[in-house]
Amino acid sequence: MGNNIGKHGAFIDSQKVFSAGEKDNIIKLCDKLKSEKSNEIPLNKFKELVELYLPNYISDRLYTQICNLNTLLNDQKNLSTEIFMVSLAHILKGNVVQRAHLVLKLATENKAATPLEMIGFTQAFIDAYFSIIKKSVNLATWNIKINTDSDQRLAFHLLAELFWPNHAANEGTLPNKEYTEDDIERWLQNSIMTSSIINRVFHNVFPITPAEERIALPIIPLCEKLDWSKFGTVMDLSSLIVLNNNCPSDLRNVWRLLYSTKLNGESFVRLIRHITYAGPCILIVQEKNGNVFGGFASRTLFPKSQFQGSESSYLFSLKPHIRIYHADGNNGNYVYININQQTLPNCFGFGGQLNYFGVSVDSNMQTGTSTKCLTYKSPMLSEKSHFDIESIEVWGVGPESSERQHFLQKRFSLLDVDPDVTAMLTLLNKGPHSEGMREDDPNSSTPEIRNLL
Repeated sequence: MGNNIGKHGAFIDSQKVFSAGEKDNIIKLCDKLKSEKSNEIPLNKFKELVELYLPNYISDRLYTQICNLNTLLNDQKNLSTEIFMVSLAHILKGNVVQRAHLVLKLATENKAATPLEMIGFTQAFIDAYFSIIKKSVNLATWNIKINTDSDQRLAFHLLAELFWPNHAANEGTLPNKEYTEDDIERWLQNSIMTSSIINRVFHNVFPITPAEERIALPIIPLCEKLDWSKFGTVMDLSSLIVLNNNCPSDLRNVWRLLYSTKLNGESFVRLIRHITYAGPCILIVQEKNGNVFGGFASRTLFPKSQFQGSESSYLFSLKPHIRIYHADGNNGNYVYININQQTLPNCFGFGGQLNYFGVSVDSNMQTGTSTKCLTYKSPMLSEKSHFDIESIEVWGVGPESSERQHFLQKRFSLLDVDPDVTAMLTLLNKGPHSEGMREDDPNSSTPEIRNLL
């Protein structure tokens, strides 16, 4: 939004990017903001509009950038309708080069922005975004924390690509450098979530585009059928937004709690029964020292002796820092889950290799492991390679798998009423002995599945 754009030509160009309905809404907005004594928009009216969402210093800098569009404007205390429309074309419809210029000018008054200035800018837009989604119908289905710590962790997550690209070795330490317009342009290109949040905020500050046409990502999923009086999640709002935004787009609309140690007890058999054929899911582990991490399984799971899943799976850390580690094709060891084996691991694990997982939960439900992982290019996510578990949550994302209902409708024997008894007898090689009665079991040759039925 430099000052080398001719007023008339810029106004004509701005006419091309807005629909007829948007143009009408811009005129209505201008009429609402105009001074009674003139045909222009005074600074105080502009600030009243912007500061519904953004802090004072950003509204001042935004107003200055809008005024700078017109080299012929001698008195920069007021805005004409033409300049306002040109400005909105840049703010709402501009390309990544124009957006990078605007971000830099809002973050700093200098030619380059310091890390602290970029943090301040990013947190301001996160705060604005949170104030917008508080009105979300879907958020009302969650009982989830929104606090300063959540804001800060999300800000550092979004800035990680700018501060520490490719998970640099000094990740977590503020860089000793300043960021130019080119740096910010690369950041916005690589951080789609950051661009989406900025876009969402600007479209709410200047509501000239119909709500149904605004970019809605990152979205809050609907939480299905959960009594929050009996359960509290370790996730906060930032964690939920980041995890959901990194799932495939067709899985972002609905979440449902499949298993929790708080609700379902510390039973590995019960955990597996609750997630088998339930569709893609997210494992969240809290270790005793408070760190929170886990993994996303992109395909429906069932116990087997091989790795399963796909390249859409990922590992993550939520506390002390939010980070996402996507699979990069080094190998296909995405997810492993197995039970009742004598020569193979009995655990729920992600990445790495057998007995050396990126993250795993042992069948005793008390301990787990984490190591540096080639599958996801992730570091050790726990404080120590062997950690003690405080709690576990498993969330189903997207629609429930059609295979789930078939799995639940199996004919059960008397021993199956208590799955822990079944598992114990199997481990002792003493049962169950009624397996031959499962005439309708298509997986009868698969012992891992058979032991769950």
